[in-house]
Amino acid sequence: SLAESKGAVPTVLRALGDVLPAQASLASLAGSGAVDAVDAKYVDACRTALRAHITAVAGPVQWSLEVNERAPIDAIIEQVRSLHAGLIVMGLRSHGVLRRMISRDLLAEVLRAARVPVLAVRPDITSLPRRIVVAIDLRAASIAAAHLARNLLGDNGAISLVHVSLRHSAEMGERLERLATELAPKPGMTMTSTVLHGDILSSIEGFAQAMNADLLAMGSGNHGVLDRLANGRISMQLAHTARWSTLIVPARRDD
Repeated sequence: SLAESKGAVPTVLRALGDVLPAQASLASLAGSGAVDAVDAKYVDACRTALRAHITAVAGPVQWSLEVNERAPIDAIIEQVRSLHAGLIVMGLRSHGVLRRMISRDLLAEVLRAARVPVLAVRPDITSLPRRIVVAIDLRAASIAAAHLARNLLGDNGAISLVHVSLRHSAEMGERLERLATELAPKPGMTMTSTVLHGDILSSIEGFAQAMNADLLAMGSGNHGVLDRLANGRISMQLAHTARWSTLIVPARRDD
């Protein structure tokens, strides 16, 4: 959908780093030394299977396919830097505690190392999102998340800008309304802003559930140790629920 509607140029990556330990274990049992590389025939088979899978999903597209022998996080970072990628799209596992933990840890590592927006997608999303909730704290990362979410929105979709405050603030409501105007919604697009009061995590989760959101967008902070811990923890907790596909935009290192 991103390629068809937004002109995205995808590169599909399969990392084989988790294959090496298994091969090394088998080699040890056979009496040979540790394995330093994945067998070339296996790499070719993976590339063929990857091409078949992409064709089954997207048709006969001419996307670049990369099969990398490194561990997933290293392979992703290498590819992002090589391509100067603007967005990382990865699967968000929604079933099983262990699967969610693996997905969570990889997502957190990718955000930390790549400093590139990550779109973590649930298995049931097959088109551009049409109901997006953006958690706004009015720092640069969350504002960038709002702009990127606007560009990802499907036709005739709706975006809700949400800020959670400990007390009533007319000024915050006005700032959210100004941001909604700056996002320049096009005809058919609905743009609203809301200030909530209470616990940040439960307030945003409750609002997204009430809106039947299919994407939750947010920034991840970079403003001192305590700020990073709090802001990063909230963004990760929201992503880990796996109730919605999630867009997380990291703060620039100089913010």
